Amino acid sequence: MIFYFIRLYLSEPISYIIKSREFYKDSFYIEKGVLIPRHESEILVSSVSDCLKDKIGINYDSKMNNFNERIINSDKSHNKLDIEEYKILEVGVGSGALIISLIFDILNFCVESIYFSKNLNFLFLKNLIFSFIGIDKYEKPIKITNINFLNIFEKYKNEFRNKGIILSLKKEDKLSYLIEVYKINSNNKNYEENIDKIFLIKFKFQIKKIDFLKLKFEFNKININNFDIIFANPPYISKLDYNNLDKKIKCFEPKNALYGKVDGDFYYENYIYNIEKKLILKNDGYIFFEVGDDKQAERVENIFRKYNYNSFYKEDYSGVKRVVFGTKKL
Repeated sequence: MIFYFIRLYLSEPISYIIKSREFYKDSFYIEKGVLIPRHESEILVSSVSDCLKDKIGINYDSKMNNFNERIINSDKSHNKLDIEEYKILEVGVGSGALIISLIFDILNFCVESIYFSKNLNFLFLKNLIFSFIGIDKYEKPIKITNINFLNIFEKYKNEFRNKGIILSLKKEDKLSYLIEVYKINSNNKNYEENIDKIFLIKFKFQIKKIDFLKLKFEFNKININNFDIIFANPPYISKLDYNNLDKKIKCFEPKNALYGKVDGDFYYENYIYNIEKKLILKNDGYIFFEVGDDKQAERVENIFRKYNYNSFYKEDYSGVKRVVFGTKKL
């Protein structure tokens, strides 16, 4: 106990001491070597989640307490019997808090749509596959992300079982998982292997140790491309601001997750450049970034425009521009 007080006296962040951090809707395991997730980053998660829900084509009518299917791009033919796969990449996973929150937010959204809806076409959900990939160039974030994913899966598995929804987890590789979602086809909500159940949706999650900026990087290492959404909370603190950081941040949190080179904008420019060079984003795909303040948001919007993207922003709880996102001009 005395040891903990000494660590607090030395200004070590409480999250490292108790090895836990509340973020979005869950509690995440945290160790030194990964950035402590900030509540401002919840804006990035919710922004990506809203974009993905819009792409899925299901919206929630709060007045009617009901989920409704809607068809996006109605001018195009849409065959619900076709498999629709949505691919999402996070560059720099850290503790995994962002991508894991996103996975289970979308999973919960789909489950709630099944649970509450009386008119939703189950076939529409049955043919959906969500493929999430989180990459980082360091070992510690890969390890912590894996721990958090398994812990939080267990939480939701137990919660959903009471709603008549079964989450089945299959390990496809060392750091590759498949979640299959089933609806129990009976009034018996007890979990049994032989229970009568209806298959609904698949969620894939891969965690990979990859340096996104290396020129020799090849995306066939993760056997996937053509992403619908790529998002990141890159290091964005400038050299001047980093030198003036609070002691508890500068002395304890990883510099490689904070320092964005001289002006703080290095990773925004290079991420977009690499995305364009590797041709890994769909023509109607989106890139989402967290930014530090209004001035940096304006600079990042200009970088998007430089690469022929339409750019947008979302503010945080304090009215500061916190997320900048863009989609290719067609």
